[in-house]
Amino acid sequence: MIRKAPEIIESQCMNFTFKSNSMKDISNVIFMTQNQERQKK
Repeated sequence: MIRKAPEIIESQCMNFTFKSNSMKDISNVIFMTQNQERQKK
């Protein structure tokens, strides 16, 4: 248990950074698709 603890904390930090990064990516993708929709018109 004690040896595994740092890995668990590390994975939780990774999950948090991944979530925040994916949120940015999603907003970027939405922005890109909106721009492409405008260019089509």
